[in-house]
Amino acid sequence: MSEFITVQVGQCGNQIGQAFWPHALKEYGLIGNCDRKKPLPHHYYNSFFYNPDGLSFSSLEEMKKCNIKARALLVDMEDSVVERFQTCNLRHLFDKTCTLSSYPGSGNNWAVGHFTHGREQREMFLDMLQTSVEKCDSPGGFISTFSLSGGTGSGLGSAIVEMLADEYPRINRLVCCVHPGESQDVVTAPYNIALCLSKLKEHANVVIPVDNKVLFEMCSRLHMTKDMKCWKPYRNINTVIVKHLLNVTSCARFPGSTNMSIRDLTTTMVPFQGLHFLASSMSPISLVNAEDIPVNQRQTNVLADLCFKSNQLMSVAPLKGVVNSISLLARGDITPAALSTYASKVRSKVKWAGWSSQETKTAYCKKPPHDHPRSLTCLSNTDSMGYFFENTLANFYTLYRKKAHVHHYTGVDGFDDSFLRCVENLRDIIDKYDLHQAAVDLPRRKIVR
Repeated sequence: MSEFITVQVGQCGNQIGQAFWPHALKEYGLIGNCDRKKPLPHHYYNSFFYNPDGLSFSSLEEMKKCNIKARALLVDMEDSVVERFQTCNLRHLFDKTCTLSSYPGSGNNWAVGHFTHGREQREMFLDMLQTSVEKCDSPGGFISTFSLSGGTGSGLGSAIVEMLADEYPRINRLVCCVHPGESQDVVTAPYNIALCLSKLKEHANVVIPVDNKVLFEMCSRLHMTKDMKCWKPYRNINTVIVKHLLNVTSCARFPGSTNMSIRDLTTTMVPFQGLHFLASSMSPISLVNAEDIPVNQRQTNVLADLCFKSNQLMSVAPLKGVVNSISLLARGDITPAALSTYASKVRSKVKWAGWSSQETKTAYCKKPPHDHPRSLTCLSNTDSMGYFFENTLANFYTLYRKKAHVHHYTGVDGFDDSFLRCVENLRDIIDKYDLHQAAVDLPRRKIVR
């Protein structure tokens, strides 16, 4: 099975990591209410965990005795968040030599995170990275998580993705980045978002953005109790993001009739260089009491809910606009026949690009999520993402026309013409979406025999 190294950068990325590892352990049946009668084969754990001596284990306590470590790199320019990993209940999973922190932070400035911290922390990070890669027999990809709006997440995060591309170009780089949505609480966020996306265009293989505002509204609808004082929305938001990442990687970590690695995902979903930003949706989003519902009906609900707006992870609908490619990733007791039928319906309803083969890629994993008997995830490469970049560029120009806060960026050593290159990259993405949307399907000549 493929091995994945997670790279958690900044406050947001490490908070996602705090939710990621407990859910990963639950999925492997090592904590929580798990089925001890059917332990997973030992090699399945290697995807996210390093077992130095190849010993067998079936519980968290046994993992501690066997010195099992998470394949995780924890990076932040402030100590407060990464230090929690050394004091939490799972602290024995995280190697201190794979933690990188410093002081002070990046001050919500992409340039400081990317150039200043990126240059100062480069050698130390590359040493951590090399050590982690050498512990992998079959590295399947790097999974990076960070925010687009902050200084360390967007700046150092994009610098790290560039380092990954330079040092290990053959290992795929999947990025899950959090966009603040319409409500941006960082004044310089429009600059940080645009500059970060520009670098991800150049150095990432697959980028799955998620919208913080969309996820907040989603979790608000799902929150059932009236006692809002006990509600922790960001914990719920991180849980949704984590479940999405576990679903996306499931077909590379567990067996199924049709598996899909990150490399397969890249080949299938990225028809043109630079257009590797995917819209996504997932079903189910929340726990449902479905034990007494017939299997076929339960499958139908999961399949139907996937297309609802309430199941989208950002403001871009995966199946709207002109679609270049689609992948459906199923887990659990969804039958291959039901998945095939649903894929045919999707294929017939969406508006395909004229040059597209109009095929819906499907992947199936027998192992269900730990909290539900089935799930379905949709990834789509659609020209609707062009609106996402148009809004990014418009917000950027709102500040840049007045040259507001520009001196904070241009004063950083190495920044130079980064603003101009950023605008060129974002315009290039928008132009490519427009170009391929305008492509027409020319009739083929009939061969006369």
